[in-house]
Amino acid sequence: MSSNRSLMNPAVASRAFGMKAAIAAREVLGSAFDRDDREGVWHGVNVYGSLQVVAELLARLDSAIISDTRMDVERAWVAALGPELREALEPLIAADHRGLISPRGLMQCAREVILSAPDDDALDPVSSDDLTRCLLGINTEHDHVSGQLEMPEIRGFDAESVAQIESVLDGLSEEGLRELMRTFAVDEVATLAYEKPETIESLLPHLHDVWRRPWPQGTKVDRLTGESPAMVFEAAFGVSFDDVLAFGRLIIDRATTGHVRFTADELRAAGVPDGVLTHVEHHMVISLADLGQSFRDQEEQGLVTAWSRFTVQRYPLVRLADGALLLLRAQMGAQRIFGDLPFFDLREELRRSDPRAGRQFEQAMNDIFEARVGEGIRRIAAQPHLHDVAVATEPVMQKAWTTPGASGPPSVCDFAMVRGRYCVVVDANNRRLIAQLSEGQGDPDLLDGDIDRNLLEHKFTQLASTIKSLADNGWPGDGSRITSDTIFVPLVVTPDAGLPYSEFVDFQIAERAHPLFGPAARYVAPPALITVTDLMILEGLADHMGGDPVKILADWRALAGRGIPIRLQNMLDLFGLPARPMPRRSVGRMRRLSAELRDRLISTA
Repeated sequence: MSSNRSLMNPAVASRAFGMKAAIAAREVLGSAFDRDDREGVWHGVNVYGSLQVVAELLARLDSAIISDTRMDVERAWVAALGPELREALEPLIAADHRGLISPRGLMQCAREVILSAPDDDALDPVSSDDLTRCLLGINTEHDHVSGQLEMPEIRGFDAESVAQIESVLDGLSEEGLRELMRTFAVDEVATLAYEKPETIESLLPHLHDVWRRPWPQGTKVDRLTGESPAMVFEAAFGVSFDDVLAFGRLIIDRATTGHVRFTADELRAAGVPDGVLTHVEHHMVISLADLGQSFRDQEEQGLVTAWSRFTVQRYPLVRLADGALLLLRAQMGAQRIFGDLPFFDLREELRRSDPRAGRQFEQAMNDIFEARVGEGIRRIAAQPHLHDVAVATEPVMQKAWTTPGASGPPSVCDFAMVRGRYCVVVDANNRRLIAQLSEGQGDPDLLDGDIDRNLLEHKFTQLASTIKSLADNGWPGDGSRITSDTIFVPLVVTPDAGLPYSEFVDFQIAERAHPLFGPAARYVAPPALITVTDLMILEGLADHMGGDPVKILADWRALAGRGIPIRLQNMLDLFGLPARPMPRRSVGRMRRLSAELRDRLISTA
């Protein structure tokens, strides 16, 4: 049997065959410290105090992930533990590939605290040592995929471990290897979606472009009241859109210092209007009892370790018994207010009074997404050092290639960008990751079906048709730009909340899409998904560092074409581009909007 080693790079192989990044209970405690053991801890601690301990640590961890100081948080936490745990953990966390504390683990702790800890003021909050033991037990359970598949535990890349990986790989049939990769893909998609760090600084420029700017020309909005999505929001809810953003800026600023508990008096004193507090209460707050019931309902369905991402992201603020609000996870609070979720609030509000207005709003937001992707591509093409880049839009391509007497224009993508030998074809897809996959409760068939319906049967078909038209007809207005040696790079741009493009997803999509793209032209790189933030980073590399995004994308997909799937961000590190600069335009907008939001509260205090 031929070797399967080439089907996975070392990073992928290490994850697939049990190289656990998380430090597990058996390594430190000698036992699994399972749910029953943890119940013994939770039953002896106060629910409110313990929940605040978890939320404060989670806020520090989220901030550290963003600033790349995660290990500092872990080292400080371990240094404060009792001697026995500290001595066992210090050498483990010193290894680059090992970790103790994760957002996923802490959220599972919060879930178990809510379900099991009593409301008894005579009890203390959970201690650091007991919380650490619970985290260790949860880490074991969260690596359930390796356990289910009976993968060996491999802890490094010494000769013995590498030989063990190779032995397992070579012992698998081709079908067995692919089935294993499908299983890991589901787990990794959920992990990446859950732990992806997003900052207000990166969210604000896109939010401004999507919500605060006027509707694109030609977008149908006759059923909507307002010249921008923000104005429609204000008309529907009767509250200032920017005041809601200012509230979000306030609580996230404070959460970075570990301040995650807020009273109404405190928020009013900071300048938050009562109308905003009422809106937040209706749309973003859940009582501790209701959140606990949501968790119990999941457990009754067998979802014992469900990540509760959708519930907590929709309701990141928990109403405590004394009326205060606890920001359970700052990262989800930022995503709730500055990310995609206000879209769903407004769409549902519009649907209640006029279902057709709700549908029109959804389509109008899709138009905005496509327009903003196009603007980013044009800004890249306009960089002075990229003077020979040309961009063609869908209408331009359709006009150039529609033949007299045809029943309609050809199927083409939204944008194409050519420079030298490389031609990047792009389709915008304003589609979020489906709930089951986001929650870690999907299966390989669900992921495969989503990829088939959304990509292989739709977006990739348009991209392949565009490539064939370019190869057959040349570039619109200048056919010489496309030659028989042109390398085509097909991309789909998604929201940040779209399908995470992990190595496993990349490998499967590239393999399954090959029959679709292979006949389109002589040289076609494997297709891929990038996010709007990826596009912004590429613009920033061109803006600040003289980077060539067209060449970067082509080099990235060339690696995939050689059987080396790698995430775009990891590829930038590999090629000596560790910086992730925001474009000057985005930096300026972020600073101005942040100042406006902070001043907005001060001026009303």
